[in-house]
Parts: sequence; structure tokens; C-alpha cells
Amino acid sequence: MSDIPSGKIQPDAQTHSLSAMDEFNQQAATSLESLRGLLDGAKRDAALKQYSSAADKLAEALEGLRETYAEDSPQLAPIFHRYGHALLEHAITTSGALGGGGGAAGPAEASIPSRGGASSAASSSSKPKTDNAANGIAKDGRFSFGGDGPESDDEGAAEGEEEAPDDQEEEEDDLSVAFSVLELARVRYEKLIEQGDDVNLNTLDGEQWSSLQIKAQLAEVLNDLADVGLESENFQQASADYSSALTLLTPLLQPHSRRLADAYLRLGLALEYHPEMEQRAEAKKYVEGALHALEKRKESLEFREKVLSQGDEKLKAEAAAALVREEKAREESNRAARERDEMQSGQDAGGKGKGKDTAVKDVPFERDDVAEMGEEKVKSELKDVEEMLQELQAKLEEYAQAPPERSLSAG
Repeated sequence: MSDIPSGKIQPDAQTHSLSAMDEFNQQAATSLESLRGLLDGAKRDAALKQYSSAADKLAEALEGLRETYAEDSPQLAPIFHRYGHALLEHAITTSGALGGGGGAAGPAEASIPSRGGASSAASSSSKPKTDNAANGIAKDGRFSFGGDGPESDDEGAAEGEEEAPDDQEEEEDDLSVAFSVLELARVRYEKLIEQGDDVNLNTLDGEQWSSLQIKAQLAEVLNDLADVGLESENFQQASADYSSALTLLTPLLQPHSRRLADAYLRLGLALEYHPEMEQRAEAKKYVEGALHALEKRKESLEFREKVLSQGDEKLKAEAAAALVREEKAREESNRAARERDEMQSGQDAGGKGKGKDTAVKDVPFERDDVAEMGEEKVKSELKDVEEMLQELQAKLEEYAQAPPERSLSAG
């Protein structure tokens, strides 16, 4: 048997090897482009409040991403969060249990997995089974600090009543999966934060998040987990998660931030229905916290209005004084956040230590939106804030007449 000169087959073998590599790279590029298309499409759907469609796309994207990234990869945390948020919003728009359409008759029977079983539940995640229902029952807009909620669709609500059993099963399924994938996001963000203030995250969108941005994202995940608890009427879990979110957000936000007021109010309203009477008594304090944040916002808006109307150089001194007041308010907020963090370290409020040791003492991460407002925006914002202040005053008067800790109907 004659030997075949190796030199005669090397060019063909090399060509075959390069061809296979080119094909692999082309397939990888096509796959990556397809995944980006799904993620971009999900972002557009969410912006249009088409949460069912957004969840479908994110579920499909996650399946593809798991072929490239390990299950515990921090790069998956933002996608898990977006997927869980879409499922949560889909459940809210079809149920109205957060105030949009009449609430539940009794405690929800949704089978929300325990924190220990969240990972396994998420691995068998199911997608929403109905068509896009973003125009269904809307979230309550009375205390919406981020803008007005969408109008409700009476015809869609009537159809929802006819299909209540199926809708309830779907809502429970969505909430269960939402809880599971949000837990996956929470765990990954917390592991990143444990690495210290120098940690960063390179996202699949091509952004690089600092430790402050990661903490802000963790706070939003905790907020969504609390919303799941509120939706399923697990007020103890909701209170613990809202508290952890508030602890993280307080040092990151301006003292007059609408988001800060919203965080205080959410915790207060969840505590109002907490199963422990002493916890219900805390509800008033956090609603007052929301009120104080909005009062600071009103002061900032009025000062901005004065600056815009006069444009006087003498107002520079007033601006400097306002900065001093803001700094004092910030120190006050940070001190309150540290106290809450210390309390959480000493006792488990049902939240399994979430948010523990993650409070920050940095300057606010949030930009001062009031300082950038024009005259028309200031007037519009002032009107909104004054209306919200009236609503919060009414809520506090309600507490004065019927304290939550004495309410028999809240349990």
C-alpha cells in the first residue's frame, strides 16, 4: 500500500476546515441577529403595552440565550427581569387586582412558588396563552407617580367576565412564572453587588452598568416581586420586597423624586394589609414619607417656576440655599435608609434577607429632572403634584379615622 503524500491533502483539508468555520461563524451571527431582533421586538411591544407578545418574544430569546450563556450568567439578569415584568403586567391588565377593575373577592389562590423553588419553576416557564390583552383592565391611576394609566376597555372587561375561570388560571400561571424569573434576576444582581462597588455588568444591549446602576435595577426587580405579592394578596412578601426596594432607592434618588414618593406609598399601602398588627401600624409612616417627598417636589417646582419667570441674578443666592436644603434632606434620607437596613439585618420580615447589606451611601444616581424643566412642564407637573398631595392627605385622614392596625377587614 503506497503512502499518500501528506502535502497533497493538506490544502483540501485546510479549505474544508475554513469552510466549516465560516459556516459556524455565519450561523452564530445569524443566531445573534435573530436574538437581537426578538429583544428589540419585545421592547417595542412592551412600549405599546402589548405584554403578551413581549413575553412570548422574551421567552423565545431566553431559550436561544441559554445555548450560549450559563444558567447563572449575570448577562441574563436583565432579560429575566424584562420577561418577569412583561408577565406581571399581562396578569395585571387582565385582572385589575392592583386596583384597575374591582379587586378579588378573597385571597388569591395563585400557586406562587417558594424562593427555594424559583429556579426549577422558571425552567418550565410557559408563555401567556391569550392574544395581546394590553387594552384590558388598566392599573389604578390614582397614585400613579409615573404618569396616567391607560383607559380601561369596557367591552374587553365584559368579555373578561364571561371567561373569568380561564382568565384566572392564566393569571395564576403568569404570576407563578413571573415570580420565578424575577427571582432568577434578583439572585444574579445580588451576587454581582456582593462583589463590591467596583463591579460592572456588560449587558446584551451593549451597555456597561456601574454598581449604582445594578443596585437601581435590583430595586426595580424587588419592586416587581412586591407587585407579584400584592397581586396574589401575599401582603407580607409584598411589604418585605417593597421595603428592600425602598432601602436601595433612597440614596440613589433625589429627595423630591416622584419615584421615591411612589416607593414610600407602595410600602405603606402593602403594610396596611400586613397580617401582623404591629406592621400595619407602620403604614401611616410610609404614606407620610410619600407626602413629604411630594412636598419637597412642590417646593422645587415652585422655585424653578420663580427662576424661569424672573431670570434674576439675585436668585443665585436662593439657588445655593436650596442646594443646602437639598443636601440636608439627602442626608436625612440616607440616615433613614441606613436605619431600615439595620432593622432588616436584625430581623427577617419574611423577605429572606433580600436587600440586606445592599444599601448605598452615594450621591443621588438620579438626575434632577426639575432643574431641566421648562415653564409649561413645570405648570403641568405642579398641577399633578398638588392633586396627588390632596389624595395622600385624604388617605392620611382615612388612617386617622380608622387606623389600619384596628381594621378587621384588612386581614
